[in-house]
Amino acid sequence: MKVDIAYLHTKRSETNQTNADFGVPVLKGVTNETALYHKHLLVVDDMLDKGITMSFVLEELKKYEPKSIHVAVLYNFTKLEEKDTYLVGLSMEEKKWIVYPWETELLSKEEEL
Repeated sequence: MKVDIAYLHTKRSETNQTNADFGVPVLKGVTNETALYHKHLLVVDDMLDKGITMSFVLEELKKYEPKSIHVAVLYNFTKLEEKDTYLVGLSMEEKKWIVYPWETELLSKEEEL
């Protein structure tokens, strides 16, 4: 079975710095847009905080008239629940800044400056 992958490139942080300020979500582009039309979609994200960016992405995806949309997240900081969307992830009571392995090089460079 062939699985098509598409990316909605969104950004909400003002910079790439740790603890950056956040603005409104912006759609920077879509990769493999044809894979989105009339399909069952799975949105995968590293974390769900206030749900602002996720709500933005879900609204963007509705333009492609999907059969369904489901969401999988690694860390869920919110109690956001939608009837047609499943949120999966580690629920955290205390909000902490998460540094993923791929970000450690960025943090090392920041400390050098």
